[in-house]
Amino acid sequence: MTGFSSAIGPSLSFAIARLSDPRREHEVAVDDHAHRVARSDGQCRLDVELTTDDLRARLADRVRCAAPDRLGEVVVLAGRAGLGTDAEQGREQRRLEQRSEMIVDAVVSEMGTRLGTNLDGWFFDDGQTYYPAPFESLGAAARTGNPNRTVTYNSYLQARNTPFTDMSFGEICRSGDAPSNSKGLYTQGGEKGSFGHCMYRMESDWGIHSPNQPIGTLNYTVDSAESLVRDNRSRGVPTSFNLQMYEDGTMSQPTLDVLTGLKARVAANPCGEGCAQVGIAGLGNGTSATINFTGNSMRLFMPVSPDSGRFSVTLDGRAQGTFSAYNPEFISHAMTYSASGLPQGVHDVTITKVDGRRLQLDYYEADSFINVNNDGSEIIYNGKWGYSGNRNAGDFNNDVQYTSTNGDSATIAFVGTGIKLYMPTNSDYGNFDVSIDGVFQGSFSAVNPTYMPQVTTFSKTGLMSGPHTLTITKTSGNYMQLDYYKYF
Repeated sequence: MTGFSSAIGPSLSFAIARLSDPRREHEVAVDDHAHRVARSDGQCRLDVELTTDDLRARLADRVRCAAPDRLGEVVVLAGRAGLGTDAEQGREQRRLEQRSEMIVDAVVSEMGTRLGTNLDGWFFDDGQTYYPAPFESLGAAARTGNPNRTVTYNSYLQARNTPFTDMSFGEICRSGDAPSNSKGLYTQGGEKGSFGHCMYRMESDWGIHSPNQPIGTLNYTVDSAESLVRDNRSRGVPTSFNLQMYEDGTMSQPTLDVLTGLKARVAANPCGEGCAQVGIAGLGNGTSATINFTGNSMRLFMPVSPDSGRFSVTLDGRAQGTFSAYNPEFISHAMTYSASGLPQGVHDVTITKVDGRRLQLDYYEADSFINVNNDGSEIIYNGKWGYSGNRNAGDFNNDVQYTSTNGDSATIAFVGTGIKLYMPTNSDYGNFDVSIDGVFQGSFSAVNPTYMPQVTTFSKTGLMSGPHTLTITKTSGNYMQLDYYKYF
């Protein structure tokens, strides 16, 4: 999780060549100083010479060939269209250059052809300077040599530059537009339909713009940075950090200390609360690993790749079948097996390698929650509540309890350390107060622009293990509905 910031003069583009696992990055800055010549029309354009000796291609091939059995190698190539001592002058020159669409297409196409599948994506900075470019044809040029290549433009705080973009990109984060377990897709907001990406500025500025400019004040601690990474990960949104850097590579030591501490936290527990990392299994067929967990469901996560094969699973001594870790391309953190609806308690899962070159086990998640429907005996309803069943509206168990009267309440008794409430939300629903063990927790909302079922409207963890009571009280809106709750 690192960010790259150019120094004086922003970069034209970022070319990311993914050789394997994107969790580990090696960043190599490569300057392309194109020759400028005066044209008869008075414009200053790039005079492009496409040499036969391509440092980028040779570098990517060398890294891949030098360690064919190593996992986690990534090369990031940052290209620039020339540097000036004045940032605004550089921006104006870049505007002229980028509007020469044929030149950009030729350069991008040639690099894509040379790097082929070693080049996994183009991240074009300063997307507004391209507007109104023919983004569809530019995207086609950018995918020359690899039709699966990611292409995106930095829109920063502005509206999305074009629908012909694959990801949200810029020194900003909109992860709230990607619900939990959405696999990183923004389902609302100005970038709806794009895959998310969060880039946080480690300091008060994104880059160095003038000689002797001091590096800005640090924005994050290890704790606050980890919290952002964990939340984004739950939504499937990748995280990167932009940091200020001088031309000679000098960076802020406090910033490096935070990133080093963050790396250690994530390496020690990559999946966060409620799961555990279990390491790597062996290479030989018949090699096995057994996981002991407590709960009522679990999920296994593995890297999948072309040289990974099949594995068999037994759960509490019973064969569950044969599953596959094969995939045409390397993907980290792929869920390869899951089990749910188990009796609450202690369970054992054993995986055994069947074939393929290797089998890798990254981590597992185990849940110890219990779902209780709205008609559970542990719930006491006070006021004018009603019941609605067979609604076919996406509810858990296809029913809800509801009230339209402010002041009506429901009290839930549970034993555990946490609880989550799930309700339908809609534009005419309102707010409700929550108290736990008689202590007011705050006012919460069931309002949403459109109807949405099974929304987590309240969550509490970290309670002392034991019996508790939770009370919700309607305070506004036309309706408050209770679908179900989880406690753990």
